[in-house]
Amino acid sequence: MKWILMVTFLVVLYGMTHIQVLNMTTQEIAYTRIETAMRLADHDATLDVTEASVAAGEPVFDQTAALATFEQSLAQNLDLNPTTLQPYPNTLLTEAPKILTVSYFDWSDVTAFPTTIVDTTYGVDMPVSAPSILVVVQFT
Repeated sequence: MKWILMVTFLVVLYGMTHIQVLNMTTQEIAYTRIETAMRLADHDATLDVTEASVAAGEPVFDQTAALATFEQSLAQNLDLNPTTLQPYPNTLLTEAPKILTVSYFDWSDVTAFPTTIVDTTYGVDMPVSAPSILVVVQFT
């Protein structure tokens, strides 16, 4: 009888271990997908610059178009509704991401690159070598 209990215990332990590993792998895949979607959306947004500033050699972001491009790219990469950012049924997210802040660092407010982006509210302190957009998004 004790061997039956021991084997049962080991089978349960084996099953629980594999479930935990599967759960951790799923979370890692979700995190990687969100991180990649954020990088792609931010890159797409940085391409929205005003034509006059490009001609002058010092690109300045078209902030309205850049934010719209960011949201559209994020929606496309994470299967979200492009107008509301609400997730579609049976997709990775269950709640809409919240854009907490958007900061633009371009030639209109930075005198020289490289520079450092500092946002003490969200703990951002990073060097950038070219015009950049900082978007802080909260995912649930």
